[in-house]
Amino acid sequence: MGRSIYKSHSLQVSERVWSIVTEMLDWHIDNGKKLSGYLEPFYNCRETGLALTISNEDWENKDRVKGFLHVWVCEARGSDEILVCMQEEWPGDNKFGDEAYKNAKYFHYNQYYEAAEYIVKSILEHFKLED
Repeated sequence: MGRSIYKSHSLQVSERVWSIVTEMLDWHIDNGKKLSGYLEPFYNCRETGLALTISNEDWENKDRVKGFLHVWVCEARGSDEILVCMQEEWPGDNKFGDEAYKNAKYFHYNQYYEAAEYIVKSILEHFKLED
């Protein structure tokens, strides 16, 4: 007998990428980076997944990059590719904006690790925490 309740494929893609990102960021945090963030779901038809809001919590560093970076991961609406969108401004409806979509990065449907590496590198660059 088949399953009657399942997660959307786009959500499964997002969860896979975020599990890798979380491991990578935990390593950076354990090694002195002071990042803090949270994941929350978003829904935009086929583009369904988890969005990360992250900030630099190094309160003692007067030169820290302030503000947030928002990152969305899902399956692209017109293909099986992995879609990664980023922007600094918070959209009120928890959906990435037109500019973020225009500058989105796409990965082959099975490049979870590559998408995760791109996200972590972008976060570290954004907050000026590159190694």
